[in-house]
Amino acid sequence: MRRAFAFLCLAGLTGCAVGPNYKRPVVTPPPQFRGGEASGASIAETKWFDLFKDDKLTETVNLALAQNYDLQIAASRVLEARAQLGITRADLFPHISGTAAFTASRGSSIGSFNFIPSGTNLDVSYTQAGFSLGWELDVWGRIRRLTESARAQYFGTEEARRGVITTLVSDVTSTYFELREADLELEIAKRTRDTAEHSLNLTTVRRQGGLASSLDVRQAEQFLYTATSQIAADERQIEQTENALSLLTARNPGPIPRGRALTDYVVPPEIPAGLPSTLLER
Repeated sequence: MRRAFAFLCLAGLTGCAVGPNYKRPVVTPPPQFRGGEASGASIAETKWFDLFKDDKLTETVNLALAQNYDLQIAASRVLEARAQLGITRADLFPHISGTAAFTASRGSSIGSFNFIPSGTNLDVSYTQAGFSLGWELDVWGRIRRLTESARAQYFGTEEARRGVITTLVSDVTSTYFELREADLELEIAKRTRDTAEHSLNLTTVRRQGGLASSLDVRQAEQFLYTATSQIAADERQIEQTENALSLLTARNPGPIPRGRALTDYVVPPEIPAGLPSTLLER
């Protein structure tokens, strides 16, 4: 009878736990889009450093991963969440604290206490020591639920750090290609300027021979001025893009080392429709 009563009490206390146990909902996504046919290897299986095969790009991305302040903040938050998990879980165990104190005082025998014989030692000293032991029995599951919450926060900060890494790699790579695009535009602008100078010289000679008018010369000069101004605009764009990359890599503004030319890259295949839905979980 006593065992049955104890069992009922234990079952009642267990049933009064704080909140239900978390269970991940079961979601069955379709293997592919309707009407889509996935074939061949997915581009998602390719590592970012194997996608473009540019050593300078890889060095820039690695530098950003090592020095970027946003990524360092995200890593610090992971450590903070892990420490908070340890603090919360520690409440499941007994807490022991100790105290110790030493007190000493010395009084003067010369003063208002005339009844005290001269030479009496009034020094007093004593020592105190103690300890306390406390243990919160997690009968209702409060600490267990707090531990589960802290663990979920810890996992969440880790996923956030991975998200920062993905975003950082994407930003550095796209900005690097913007820089290479600006380099190519600058090269085209310089070739255009050289062509404009040759055209102006040729038009000037034709006017001297009576085969062109002054209007043709002015038009050739305008073409040269436009090409020259485009060079200045491209150089300004290159400097701004380099500053953006320097910010992502936590460096002072300065030149960025270049790798392969933009025209030397192999364009990666487009992501087709119909990829498995498990790709969304990545």
